[in-house]
Amino acid sequence: MKQPLFIFSDTVIKRKNNTLFFDIVKRENHLDFEIKREEFLFHKEIFTPAGDKKYMPVENIDSISVFGATNLNSRLIYFLSRHTIPLYFFSETGRFQGAFFPIEKRNSSKLLLAQAQARLDEEKRLLIAREITTASVKNILFVLRKYYKRGCKVKGNIEAIKKEQCSIVEAETIDELLGIEGNSRREYYLAWKKIFSYKTGFEKRNNRPATDYINSMISFGNALLYSTIANSIYQTKLYPELGFIHSASDNKFSLAFDFADIYKPLIVDKLIFRLVNKKMISKEDFVKIDKQCRFKDESKKMFVEEFRKQLEMKTPSNKIKVNYRNIIRKDLFELIKYLFGSKDELQFFKATK
Repeated sequence: MKQPLFIFSDTVIKRKNNTLFFDIVKRENHLDFEIKREEFLFHKEIFTPAGDKKYMPVENIDSISVFGATNLNSRLIYFLSRHTIPLYFFSETGRFQGAFFPIEKRNSSKLLLAQAQARLDEEKRLLIAREITTASVKNILFVLRKYYKRGCKVKGNIEAIKKEQCSIVEAETIDELLGIEGNSRREYYLAWKKIFSYKTGFEKRNNRPATDYINSMISFGNALLYSTIANSIYQTKLYPELGFIHSASDNKFSLAFDFADIYKPLIVDKLIFRLVNKKMISKEDFVKIDKQCRFKDESKKMFVEEFRKQLEMKTPSNKIKVNYRNIIRKDLFELIKYLFGSKDELQFFKATK
């Protein structure tokens, strides 16, 4: 089964016959690099060990997301293009930097035109943005209610967010929806310290830079989610830079950012609550570099494995249980049907159980 590949160490990527070859680079300082052949953790079902290096059969790779410095050449790009494997680049802290898309599976011109027309049509854009905000806030409330039933004192936070939720249907501009979503998420983050089973020091969301380990996990988990959604967008042939809530920009995938708001509470946030409350991760798994809190290498690998498990977790959707990866794709196809006029209404995923 094809799976996404995440690369976090500074790495040299090469092609060897019909496989990809990875050399991990040990960074001694900011100026000097020494090639050190270390074992790199890939999912156990999809890598083939070969001595002190790792080879990855190309047929097992769905996409590649790179966090940090990577050396590659044009011959590798041609190879990835032939096998329709997209390549995403993020900074070490998780900020999106750019992407390579094989031309064979680039956007459908008809879909691109329909997406652009909907983006320019104020009524259609507002309808899509309203449904994304509705799903996002409902999923936030779903998570809070789940922890309220477990005895967490978050009732006041739930009531405050419900008041914001009532304003969604009345919103007449994108800025109003952004304000509702922002207010809801701020109230949501205030509830986090009541959900954690011990004091973590987390008070509010900050990401420029992430100064504590909870914020560091949020930023990193969100980056993994952006990569996952961007790859699903690529598979559906939607145009990733053309979002409906987040402004179109040359330096980010606005559509991936839009849809990520729907799933953050269910995938990233629930994962963080589980890892912290079960004491699978703590502040000892992080280091401070230039006032920024970052994962230690082994902890980062563990987080990625748990993120993968969270994506594969099945949840009820239309009376059947499906995993979150398929839910994301289903919502994207829901958008496509609306853009082509096959549906008059939109219904993105809202957790119920």
